[in-house]
Amino acid sequence: MILVGIAAVSAVGNRKNAKYSVRISQAQYAAESGLEEAVYQVWHKIWSGVTPTSSADYRLKLNASSEPFKTPGGNFTVNRTLSGGGQYNISITRRPMANNDVVFDIVSTGTLQDGTTRVLSQVFKVAGTLFNGFDYALLTNNVNCIFCHTTIQDMSALGGAAAPTNPQDRVKVASLETMQIRPDPEEAAQHDHVDTVIAGTLYLRGKFQDKSGNDLTSQMNTLSLQTTQTVDQGAITSRTMQNLTPQNCQTVTNCKDKAYKNFYVNYPDKANVDAALGGKWPDGVLPDKFPLPIPEKGTPNNTIDQLEWDEVVDNSNNNMDEENPKGKIMGGKITINPSAAGLYDWPAGNATEVTSTKWSTKQNVVLDGTSSTLKLEGTTYINGDVVIRGKIAGTGKIIASGNVYVMGDVTYDCAPAATCDYTKPETLPQVGLIAGGNMMIGDFLTRRMQSGDTGSNSLKAADQYVDSGGNDPALSSCTNKCNIMSFSAREATIFNRAELEKAVLNPSYTPRFYTYEKDAPVFFYNVLNSEGTDDYRSSSVIGFEVVGGVLKDKYGNNFTATTGVKTSAGTKNVTAAGLKAIWDKANKLTMSGTNAWISKQQLKSLWVKSVECASTVDKNGGSCGTATRNKGPLRTDGLLYSSNAIFSIARGKHGTGQDSRLQGRWDLRGSMAAADTGVLVTGSNPSAVDSNSRNKLTEGWNTIGTEGVDNTTERGLSIYYDARMKSFMKIKQDDLPILQRSEWKVGTK
Repeated sequence: MILVGIAAVSAVGNRKNAKYSVRISQAQYAAESGLEEAVYQVWHKIWSGVTPTSSADYRLKLNASSEPFKTPGGNFTVNRTLSGGGQYNISITRRPMANNDVVFDIVSTGTLQDGTTRVLSQVFKVAGTLFNGFDYALLTNNVNCIFCHTTIQDMSALGGAAAPTNPQDRVKVASLETMQIRPDPEEAAQHDHVDTVIAGTLYLRGKFQDKSGNDLTSQMNTLSLQTTQTVDQGAITSRTMQNLTPQNCQTVTNCKDKAYKNFYVNYPDKANVDAALGGKWPDGVLPDKFPLPIPEKGTPNNTIDQLEWDEVVDNSNNNMDEENPKGKIMGGKITINPSAAGLYDWPAGNATEVTSTKWSTKQNVVLDGTSSTLKLEGTTYINGDVVIRGKIAGTGKIIASGNVYVMGDVTYDCAPAATCDYTKPETLPQVGLIAGGNMMIGDFLTRRMQSGDTGSNSLKAADQYVDSGGNDPALSSCTNKCNIMSFSAREATIFNRAELEKAVLNPSYTPRFYTYEKDAPVFFYNVLNSEGTDDYRSSSVIGFEVVGGVLKDKYGNNFTATTGVKTSAGTKNVTAAGLKAIWDKANKLTMSGTNAWISKQQLKSLWVKSVECASTVDKNGGSCGTATRNKGPLRTDGLLYSSNAIFSIARGKHGTGQDSRLQGRWDLRGSMAAADTGVLVTGSNPSAVDSNSRNKLTEGWNTIGTEGVDNTTERGLSIYYDARMKSFMKIKQDDLPILQRSEWKVGTK
């Protein structure tokens, strides 16, 4: 009898629990309906059917609306009665935020007629999507000269050769606009043709051509641009080189579900992926552009403004940005706003640390970690230029509003370990160098070597391309062949030509022009599909600037003629007034100190002191002195990023007597991404060309030496991709806004 009674009570209790669970579920559904209405209120209603253009545009529309939640702290509530009985109540409150994000706290309460309730809370965020460019070992719009004697591998390759028992991750390399290389038969005797191995996949979205503009897609079997990735395999299991096999995505659907190819041509952009492939990328996301490291507010102008800078600095300093915590740089020799007079040598330091500064405080900083290690914490925002060399420890990012100059080796310090084990990335420091302007690495100033030059010339601080605007190189005052450009200046004429073409064909486009120094003319090489010229005086090199409201040519004369600008749509005649209009709206980015705080001669002198010699270098030329740095490649550790350009050259030997201690080599362990990359790393041996016009780099590919490095001196640029960089630097693309929703939770926040 007792057992029967217990059973009866249990049955009644179970029925009650079941009914209660049903009511809770019904209340839950009501609360979830409230969350969906919140999506309408904060997203669809604000856009009113207009396609989102940017999160900045969203902020403008939100602030102009009449919604109670348009201001931080503002609250909106609404009650809705459901057709089946019951109701929901939602509360929408906009959070005060120090950055550009718009964040709402949503609380939705579902209530049944019998009073059963369920409360759900969720966080909504309207922000740009993240830039996916750091998934790539090398990402750029325009490739010119960089693929000469280059190897690109995962950093695990430093632990030994890839094999079935030692698989390595593939790397990704991409060019969004133009990839220009020199095929083997061209100029082989000069040792400057392509000779490159990619242990992974190459993605091209634009042109693939030789220096004369000829398409190379059909010539892959004749090029020494090769891969070690077998088609349809995601890992590298061999060092056997093979030709790249093009997967052409010109018809986007041809690339549907075509992952793990080793060479994609006409790789689609986001619009085509969304339209033709339902948003599913063939082989991962390839960005459309290079966003500024500082999110833009209002109408994007591709420049860092005071309000934008101050917001991110406040956000970081107040620990409101988990991706960019409050930062500082310690140790080493830190010099803030050094005296210009003493900058022909590395300064002794005047500060024990440097921290983030707001727009009103300009800081040009020299960081020297050669005698004692620099230590990084968090994200340090430097409102100015940064000059750096030496050892670095810690985990941190340096974001400069201006230029970054890498004037020597920059490598990790893994103390207390005597050396760093690059096969164990988890034991390494993690560093990002990010430029809001341009990034210059190495001897970017020296003019291109000419017949009759001697080696000592290139080691003089004064031996460089010295145009300062309005100086006619034909005049007798121009000495030491100053009409000859530096490599970086020559590259700038090519990049400027591409930007000028965009501005001519699209009047609403805001071009980005590179100038050699502040208040100097913009030069562009007015020839399509060409690698440019060294001669500033060439009639194909057109220069213009506006002085006192008047358009001037490269010699300082009034510019009145109509210019036939060569474009892919034919020659377009542009009047002087048209050129002035383009100049007036363009963003001009100098390679020299952004506030003229350091001269080109001083930068050159700092480089020479770091790499080429030890004694004082006379600013007007003079003896280099006794070299102290061992011969070998320039070494750079970390992530390198600029939304503009990275210029770099590692000089070697070219039969002119010039012999840099770098031997024409650069070893980068990290990743590199920039809109334009003017990089030339030649390799050290100009005679290492075999009978098939292929460089002997390939002969040393399978001979592994110390630390896994290939036993060859012919290789120029070596990139070992550090996969940690994928999530290290997170940059938002403001032009791709989305509404992000956290997981809902029961109860209020």
